[in-house]
Order: sequence, then C-alpha cells, then structure tokens
Amino acid sequence: MPLKSPLELFITLLYSNNKEKIEGVTRLIKMMFLLVKEGGFSQFEKELDFESYHFGPWSADVYLDYPKTLEEVGVIKIEEKESIELDVDEIYSSDVVELREGKIKVFSLTQQGEKVGKVFFERLTEEEKRRIEEIKKKWSHASLNDLLNYVYFNYVKYTDRSKIREQIFSKLKVSSSLIDLVGIIPPISLEEEKEFIRKVIREKMIK
Repeated sequence: MPLKSPLELFITLLYSNNKEKIEGVTRLIKMMFLLVKEGGFSQFEKELDFESYHFGPWSADVYLDYPKTLEEVGVIKIEEKESIELDVDEIYSSDVVELREGKIKVFSLTQQGEKVGKVFFERLTEEEKRRIEEIKKKWSHASLNDLLNYVYFNYVKYTDRSKIREQIFSKLKVSSSLIDLVGIIPPISLEEEKEFIRKVIREKMIK
C-alpha cells in the first residue's frame, strides 16, 4: 500500500536512516522539497504547495501544520539545541520569532512515532526506501549553505522572492537538468490523517 499523504512522507523521512534526527526547520523544509522533486514522491507536490519565499522553496504544511499535528498525537518531539548555523526559514517565516539566533529546532520521533514510522516505511518499495535514505543521508550531514546552494542551483523558479538570491547566484555558473516523477494519489485531509495515525497507535498495528 503506497503512502497516502505528505504527512506520512514527513513521518517516513524521520524514520529513515535509523530514525536519525533532523536539525533545523530550513533543512527539514528543503529535504521534503527534494523528496518531492527527486525522491519519487511528486504525487504530493500539489498538496504541499511549495512556493518561492525568503529563502527558496517553502511550505506552510512542513513549516507549521505537520509538526503541530504530529506533536498533538504524540508522534514527534521538537527540541532545541545550540547551533552555529542560522535557521533562516525559522527566523524569517514567522511574525513572532520563537527561536533565538544561535539555536535551532531538532525534530525526532517519539517511541510511539517510531512504531507509526515503521508502518509507513514498510509500505515503500525498495527503490523508494533507497531514495529517501539517500536524500536524508546526504543532506542531514551537509552544511546548510551547501543545501541552499544545491536547491537554488537546480530549482531557480523557487528563488525569485529570495533574500539571498544574488548572494548565492553570484557563485553559481551552470545548472543541471533533473526529471520530475509524476503520480496521482487522492488527497487526504489533515484531520483524516490525524485520525488514521491515532488508529495505528490504538490498534497497535506494529509489534
């Protein structure tokens, strides 16, 4: 059974690579964007509705709705840690800045979330597992600057409102071509998805 929604993809991303944590809102948003564009999950592109924003592609669902929903049902936890990197999407995407400069948010699964993540991860084909783990491994350990450079380099149309467009493009000379994969899955509402996750937890679908 394929993944039904980008919220399930969000959970699966956190589960992949031995449930490694993802550090920073900017990194999380860009990794979800790359899963849609390069990971074989383009069926969720319309629903995620990525738009050009201050620091490249941005999604309100990934920035706010999904973390809030998954915290409510006890699937993820969000902590803070000291960082020398500036989490630009976090600081500039909200009118009320909750995170001080010098700190970033860290996203990980709870114990219950790991069980839910296992359900979704096991739905993937071997090729989908390989792609999601490849993207997570590569961009979890790259510098945020390298990640932004890559996204700007390859997805120019998402940079027209960027605050750092000129700074980044002054360093870029050649763009590479990429192929988007297309698929269609009927959308599922956030409330429906929340109830499904609760059902997974309730019925203890995983041992």
